[in-house]
Amino acid sequence: MVLIKAKHVLATVMILIVLAVAGGCAKPPASPPAGDAGGHRTVTDMNGTVVTLPQEVKRVAANGAMNQFVIMLAAGDKLVATTNGLKDNCILAKVYPRIREIPAPFDFLAGEVNAEELAKTKPDVVFGGNARGNNNKLKEMGVPVVQVSLSNPEEIMQAVRVVGKVLGPPSEEKAAQFCDYYTANIRKVTDRTKSLTADQRLKVYYAGNKPISTDGKNSITDAWIEMGGGKNVAASGGVDGVGREVTVENIIQWNPDVIIAASRDAKAVIEKSSQWSQINAVKNNRVYVNPKGVYLWSLRSAEEALQTLWIAKVLQPELFADVDMALEVKNFYRSFYSYELSDNEVSEILNPDK
Repeated sequence: MVLIKAKHVLATVMILIVLAVAGGCAKPPASPPAGDAGGHRTVTDMNGTVVTLPQEVKRVAANGAMNQFVIMLAAGDKLVATTNGLKDNCILAKVYPRIREIPAPFDFLAGEVNAEELAKTKPDVVFGGNARGNNNKLKEMGVPVVQVSLSNPEEIMQAVRVVGKVLGPPSEEKAAQFCDYYTANIRKVTDRTKSLTADQRLKVYYAGNKPISTDGKNSITDAWIEMGGGKNVAASGGVDGVGREVTVENIIQWNPDVIIAASRDAKAVIEKSSQWSQINAVKNNRVYVNPKGVYLWSLRSAEEALQTLWIAKVLQPELFADVDMALEVKNFYRSFYSYELSDNEVSEILNPDK
């Protein structure tokens, strides 16, 4: 009992630290980045690497969720290279139709990039690079790479600030606006969930596109589950990091009350399986498909700001009866994408068919 109480005290302290750090993100320095007479400036990325850039960045290559960052920060017209899978995202194509015309040298699922094809797009900067060793190759080809980390809310807000700084003053202002919004949502949620007892926190399992793939400790998934009033059973079971494979036997032993599925296909696999049928979440029809807009909310994009509200309403509906997710989504898209969603489009986002 002492150990359980200590864990939740620690979780509360971590949330307060995130809020304290994030509170300052809305007011970035007004002065421009340091530059030189030759038309260059430097920016320090989240790996601590000092990256030399043109004074004005006009051509941007973005991998994965970094596309959502760039579009949200009103710089979509600077995109010259993107990720292949995004071209099939119907909501993204409505918000930013040009995405289907942009070359896609990044292969998100394979975790690879065609460096030669990327170089042909002549980017001033690459956001994200990739995790399989091509960053050095890109640098050798003279392509500046800005890396970010997205493991918790504070890192997401810091990443938005870094991207905004690279893109320039208008985007920096938008980044500050986003930080204010995300911080307000975190406060709204954690002010109501921080006093929940261990018994009041539902056990949650996050199922990736492959249902036995999940996220444990030190992941944004763990952060939004805890903030929303739940307990991440994978983290409690010793899983650390993202995209970790477990066994169905593990999940049966953890017996989650709620399962959040990354896709409609993953939900179907879970609900049709005789093994999964033993789990409380399946027995009680509490398997949910995670919303997906310009990017999947649960996977390290800035639409995590909406995920925070959505998961809280799913896990603790009595505490968040006043939260209208349809209205929140419409307001977010109006404010950050200058796009007016129809009711049908909101339904597509909150109840994705893929």
